[in-house]
Amino acid sequence: MEHEHTIDKAEAHELVKYWTESGMLDAWMANPEMIAAEEKIFGQLESGRIESPTNPATEVMRQVRMGALPEQAAASIVGITSTIFL
Repeated sequence: MEHEHTIDKAEAHELVKYWTESGMLDAWMANPEMIAAEEKIFGQLESGRIESPTNPATEVMRQVRMGALPEQAAASIVGITSTIFL
């Protein structure tokens, strides 16, 4: 069963807080596979192949690498919709 889910403002702030406090964000930023995924999505955004981020985790990584504060990183993932498989 599939379910589409769109991240709202409150959830975005909770996700960024959890990912930061738990150390997950630091772990992702040190993981070569996550770095490659973030760079691929960044390239697609810059080239115009995609218009908006497709993955909240890699978008938060991208924002942090560009110097964003947690609030700014959270704002960047509001509205991202993903498919959840139940």
